[in-house]
Amino acid sequence: SLAGTRLYKENYHEHAPSLEAYHQQVKALLGSEPRLDGEGVELQFNDSNTLILSPEARALWIAAYDQIEQQQGSGGGYADMQQFAGKAAEQALRIAGVLTVFNLGAFDEIANTHIDVTTMKQAFSIVDFYLCEHYRLHKHNTQTRQDDLERTLWQWLQDKREGVITTLRDIKQNVAYKIRDLSTEQIRQLLEALQVRGMVRANGDKWEVRPCTA
Repeated sequence: SLAGTRLYKENYHEHAPSLEAYHQQVKALLGSEPRLDGEGVELQFNDSNTLILSPEARALWIAAYDQIEQQQGSGGGYADMQQFAGKAAEQALRIAGVLTVFNLGAFDEIANTHIDVTTMKQAFSIVDFYLCEHYRLHKHNTQTRQDDLERTLWQWLQDKREGVITTLRDIKQNVAYKIRDLSTEQIRQLLEALQVRGMVRANGDKWEVRPCTA
């Protein structure tokens, strides 16, 4: 690890070639003359300015699209984040378009320009990063909600005092609304999670707080 060794260096990044190249490219884009009509109104892009995928880039995009789509199916890595993942391939196209124009350095050179496979890969690298981040945060939030539901149910069971037997029906009718709104099966899963931790125990089709845990 580099931790503890990254001491400050004066002007360390100021003259980095990659950063200088980036600044020059931004300046070139900002210096591009707007396309105006006879009345000084900026012209909008038309079909002649449309970016087109190269055959290789198109093949890569289709393969990535299919892979992301399959992961949204039942049991897939993106099954619980379909709303976000469903837009990923489309976002990759937008990013690839931005990268292509940026690399050109001028808006008036778009005509007959193709998005190449390298740029398409770069775009999906960015998209993959955000897919992974969304998955990580979603998983964390899901676990946090699960923990909150278990604590709420446990507190309600404790209030009924040690040894008092309750049923799923009783829980469904009387527990806090955020648990009451769950299905019977989901409540059963919460009880089973508490049982694994030794906090409750099943008694036939009923449940009770274990002695010495209340």
